[in-house]
Amino acid sequence: MIQEKDLYRIKGLLSNNLCSNLKSPFNKTASLRKIRISSEQFQVLGFLRKGKPMSQKRLCELTRRDKPSVTRLLDKLEAKSLVKREADVTDKRIKNISITELGIREFEKVSHITDDLIKSAMEDIDSNQLLIFNSVLNNILNNLAVKAN
Repeated sequence: MIQEKDLYRIKGLLSNNLCSNLKSPFNKTASLRKIRISSEQFQVLGFLRKGKPMSQKRLCELTRRDKPSVTRLLDKLEAKSLVKREADVTDKRIKNISITELGIREFEKVSHITDDLIKSAMEDIDSNQLLIFNSVLNNILNNLAVKAN
C-alpha cells in the first residue's frame, strides 16, 4: 500500500523534477560547448535519427507535445539546416520531416552530453536497482498510456 508521503514524492518526480533536473545540466553543458540545440530539439532529432521521415503528427505523439510546440521546434531545427520538410507523395498537405546529414552530426555530438549525464545520474546505483527502476518505470508509463487512450 502506497503511503500519502510516498505518493506526494512520486507525483513530484513524475510531474517535473526528473525532467527539469536533467534538462538544466544538459542546456548548461550544451551552452558551454557552444552546441546549437536545446534538449527538446535533441529529442526530436533522436526520433528522426531512428528511421525514415515522419509526419509532424507522429512527432507530436512521440514527444507528447502539442502541434504548435512541435511546429516551433521544427522551425528552429529547419532554420539551422538540421531537418527538412518535404511534401508527402500521397497527400501534399502532409509534410514529412527528416533529419539532414548536419542534423545527424549535431545529434551525435550532443549524444556525448546525454551519455555523461546518464552515467552521472546512475553513479552509486547497482545493476539490480537499475533493473527494478526500469521495470517500475515501464509499468508506470504503460499505465499512463492506457489512461491516455
